[in-house]
Amino acid sequence: MGDAVINCFATVLNYKKLMAQRGHRGKAKRLITKRNDDVLCITNYDDASQLEKFSSALLMVLNKDASLMKLTGYRVIVFPILENHHFYLASFDMEKVAISIIDNMHANESYIEFSDDSDFFNKTAPYKVKDVFIKYLKSVHHPKCLEFEPVKPKRLEIEWATIGNSIDNGVFAMRHMETWFGETDLKWDSGFPLAHTQKIGVSNKIKEKVCYQDCLFPCKQAAR
Repeated sequence: MGDAVINCFATVLNYKKLMAQRGHRGKAKRLITKRNDDVLCITNYDDASQLEKFSSALLMVLNKDASLMKLTGYRVIVFPILENHHFYLASFDMEKVAISIIDNMHANESYIEFSDDSDFFNKTAPYKVKDVFIKYLKSVHHPKCLEFEPVKPKRLEIEWATIGNSIDNGVFAMRHMETWFGETDLKWDSGFPLAHTQKIGVSNKIKEKVCYQDCLFPCKQAAR
């Protein structure tokens, strides 16, 4: 599962939400960003360069609608992350002021580390994402920007966490992107069963669904 599929799926989900939101008042539930490793990995970027790259990428995610750039119209902002060839999500709940790290792998096997540092490039990925996002929130004077500063990214414990499966992380990440609407939801139904063999079956069905029906086919149609 590659970047192109993950980013395309994020685009499809955002578009569906936009279409569903038309004509309705109130906040949209969720915005899913696209992956942008340049912001996190290039060592010669200073704060201004990071902010510029992040802002330009976000504008594209928002379909070039500058009126949405303050992000006050969203309850949840989701960042897909690829680290050590493994996809997972960082979710910022803008109402509960919580940062959730959503990974399909059981905590005992997960590659994700949580370490903050005064040097940006010594931070682990969850804290890098938090750092860049807070810089952006401050730049647009988001009302929650200061509230997020002391918040630590926290791993979200899920009942359907996998053991011994390091292959299907992209499928799980896309399904989590599709079904997660933040800490404000009382019950999260991802559609994944708890039994290992049933999980494999559902995962295979989701591969076909998200990779063709919801992702590749709409993107091919849009490209025509």
